[in-house]
Amino acid sequence: MIKMTMAAEPSVKLIIPGLGEGVKCSDYGPGCVGAHTISLLRLQMIVVEYDNEENALKDAKRLNGYYTHNWFFDDVTGEPVLEKFVQQTYNAVNPNVTPTPTTTAVASPGAP
Repeated sequence: MIKMTMAAEPSVKLIIPGLGEGVKCSDYGPGCVGAHTISLLRLQMIVVEYDNEENALKDAKRLNGYYTHNWFFDDVTGEPVLEKFVQQTYNAVNPNVTPTPTTTAVASPGAP
């Protein structure tokens, strides 16, 4: 996931925490395998890996965040730049947000 992120945005940096610091799986739900903080476009987000997609989805719902496959993106919601990045790069979705249509339907002539 980190390599994919770096390919999409060369300015990405993985933040290596000091000993005993950083994001811990105990901050997240069951199935967390690992969590990493990355700096992207001068903003930070947390990328959490789970043992399966179901657990990533559960935390995305619980924490109102974005997920794709078995990955959850925390600290993204409410940051338009990060939201756009995870949507375009990973096709990530926030299960708590109803998608809005991208096009407006046009009525055909003679339709009510």
